[in-house]
Amino acid sequence: MFGPQFETPLQRLIREALEEQERKKRLENLSLFGLLGNNPTPSVLGNPFLYSTPPKKDKVFVSFDYDNDKNYKYLLGAWSANPRFEFTFDDVTPGEIDTNSIPRIKQALANKIALATHTLVIVGRYANSFHKHSQLIGHRNWINFEVYYSKLCRNKIVAIKLNREYTSPVELLDSDASWAMSFTKDAIIKALEQA
Repeated sequence: MFGPQFETPLQRLIREALEEQERKKRLENLSLFGLLGNNPTPSVLGNPFLYSTPPKKDKVFVSFDYDNDKNYKYLLGAWSANPRFEFTFDDVTPGEIDTNSIPRIKQALANKIALATHTLVIVGRYANSFHKHSQLIGHRNWINFEVYYSKLCRNKIVAIKLNREYTSPVELLDSDASWAMSFTKDAIIKALEQA
């Protein structure tokens, strides 16, 4: 690796987002072990004696085609981690699932979807294509399974079309989803608020 001076702006945002997520995990672990206590955040009024609890973030599961659209997922994480953006969410999407066992993958995804309040679906070129293991998955592909299970969990569903011409996953068609027809921060925030 050449170092940060050779990064593209997108690579820098992704690196910063990953570093921020790691920092948050370390703080969360400290809190879990009682090392930080249960300190509320200072009030917006600036009075150090007034405290308020932080606003609750939506817990968002991001459904996307890992092989083709993961950079959009990483950009969402970078926006959320960047304090200069008014876009925050608690990402409950699993990291890469290191197994080839379809039942284990389904269980890992189902557990994460059940923790979410929203499912945000990135609709890329291959979002409705058949997966080579569609019979074992029980749906055309993982995105369709994730939307199906999100509906069972009564998650609010938001779909982002990367291009208006791309075919939407079949399971989205009767999901009462809120739509963003472009991958912009404002369009995504509006769709999340309308969900």
